[in-house]
Amino acid sequence: MRIFYPPFYQKIIPILLILSIYIYTNISQVDPNTVYSILDYSFSLSNYTAITRGGTTDEVSYTYVYIITCLGQKVNFNPTITLQVTVTGKIEGVLRKENFARFALFTDRHLMSDGSRVWFTDRKKFYGPVHTNEQFAFAYTPQFFDEVSSVATTAYFYNGGNPRQLAADSNTPRDIPYFAKGFTRGAPAINLPTVAYTQLYAALSYFPNDNFPTYSPTYSVIRNYLGLPPGNTAPPNGIYTITIANGGGIYIQGDASIEFGKDSLGRSVYTIT
Repeated sequence: MRIFYPPFYQKIIPILLILSIYIYTNISQVDPNTVYSILDYSFSLSNYTAITRGGTTDEVSYTYVYIITCLGQKVNFNPTITLQVTVTGKIEGVLRKENFARFALFTDRHLMSDGSRVWFTDRKKFYGPVHTNEQFAFAYTPQFFDEVSSVATTAYFYNGGNPRQLAADSNTPRDIPYFAKGFTRGAPAINLPTVAYTQLYAALSYFPNDNFPTYSPTYSVIRNYLGLPPGNTAPPNGIYTITIANGGGIYIQGDASIEFGKDSLGRSVYTIT
């Protein structure tokens, strides 16, 4: 018999096999006068649900049911004392695709618009994961309170105005970043969505059967979802947030600058000009 599993299921199986082996083979002999043995066990998938959005699997829910029958036998006793116990239970879990929203900062190309380096200085503090598919540059004592990773195996250090490229976490004594949870260099790249317009449709709360088109929406479609009068011209320059109530995001027409910060209660604040 040949069994085919979907990709997410293939990731679940090794974990559960390890767990099942542990349950079935690691029997603690808590009493030296008692011998424990397993008479029978079963481990089966009772429920599996996959949720697809945008043509890919985003979430998988699963439930495994197990039954274990054990026998405990008291040794050096006459007559022999035995006790048979059957244990049943279930293991439930949910796997979700990683979301870019978990990052405090994520960059595919870690450069300014003019191609110059982006320097993390002593004025910078990040309280969430930070990742780049390129290379970071540090000056003085920037602080990172969560995981930091880069695909590059080296980093630039300001070195008093004479930048150095090192395979190191610091350039003592001039540039000493603080990494509360470490700095991983040579990390795997995190690929951006392959469908160019997925994020645009999501910002417009455009979810027909959770299947995003692979082509750019027309101005007519954009104006409709923004609640503007019908037409085939670009929406007026501005920031549109009306779609948030419908599960969408923030749509910006025209050039803009965005500042990320937080208020006195620690809530995220986005200032878009």
